[in-house]
Amino acid sequence: MQESTSSEQAQTSERRCSRCKTWLPLSQFRQRPARNNNYASWCRTCQNAHALKKYHADPSKREKKLMANLKRMYDISLDEYTTLLETQGGVCAICKKPEEKIDSRTAERDASTAALLQALRSERQM
Repeated sequence: MQESTSSEQAQTSERRCSRCKTWLPLSQFRQRPARNNNYASWCRTCQNAHALKKYHADPSKREKKLMANLKRMYDISLDEYTTLLETQGGVCAICKKPEEKIDSRTAERDASTAALLQALRSERQM
């Protein structure tokens, strides 16, 4: 009788990751209401590792994501961002360090270019 209670307790408080095969607390799994037990089958660590591997495997997906983020956050294209970076001499307008790669974080931290971004938007709307 005690075995069934401990078994039930293990089922409600822990789950086995189907990828790494380890028993972990439910807090280590993302909630998935569409699933019959409301939790993902892979733990967060395995899901994150898989997503990172996929992200780095296909550079075109990274560029598409960057373009979507620039459009959504600043309403500019990657070409417009590249032009803006070139007008700054290829350096960050804040810290004056050269940009090694263009990503969404680069665009976010370059807050001093907000006026230039607004000017680009205004020109395009005219």
